[in-house]
Amino acid sequence: MTSIEDKEHAQDVARLDAVILSVTDPQVAKAFYQAGANMQSVTSRDVAGRVALSEDTLWLKAADGRGALLGLKPAKTASEKTGAAKLVFYVKDVDRYADALVAAGGELVLSPVAQPGLGGMRVGFGRGFDGQLIEFVGMPDADHSYLSAVGISVSDLEVSRDYYLQYLGWSQTHFLSVPEQYDEYIMMPAVTGSSALVLMWWQPGVNLLPVAPPELVFSSLTVGHSRGDHNAEMESVAGSESLDPDGHALMMVAQ
Repeated sequence: MTSIEDKEHAQDVARLDAVILSVTDPQVAKAFYQAGANMQSVTSRDVAGRVALSEDTLWLKAADGRGALLGLKPAKTASEKTGAAKLVFYVKDVDRYADALVAAGGELVLSPVAQPGLGGMRVGFGRGFDGQLIEFVGMPDADHSYLSAVGISVSDLEVSRDYYLQYLGWSQTHFLSVPEQYDEYIMMPAVTGSSALVLMWWQPGVNLLPVAPPELVFSSLTVGHSRGDHNAEMESVAGSESLDPDGHALMMVAQ
């Protein structure tokens, strides 16, 4: 078992830098996220050094310049189309955000409502390009919006939680259950600028869109300064790609 000292140090060595989705039309998807979520285009030069580059990937950053980047690349076949379980944005004005999402061609699934379990914060849901689920949460510290978390579908919450605790050294901060929808663990790093990771187990009977798992890109921030078994493992996987228990491609890059 990882000691408290090692775990606290391990939280400083990785952050979630990007989520990459394969979509039916990257240019149309890019236009949607620019108009509906006020995301901004990022050049390959700006991305260099943060994530593994691909010539056919379009990159976007959130309006506030915080959190993970969003990569969009073409799906060669319908079976290659990927989607995160959800993209979570913290936003300054949830009503204006909902209106922009719909005006850009998205669908409003749930109008913003106050959530007592989240301190009364207003939360809404929509679907964007290719049916991607988007959650938007009112947050006073947002100037406009930022990608605060990426949700992924898992088949076993406990197994996935333990995997990411070991792989990343992050901490589990919350367990939430949405009746007749999903249960989730929220995994948080102690790293400035990183989005959180949400592990989602969909309850029986929920009709899910048939999409493949996305690719997640992490930065290993202290490669070459390892301490303890966890950091040695992080150093060994930096620059490599692996798969989690549910087939999500995980790329670890050195910073």
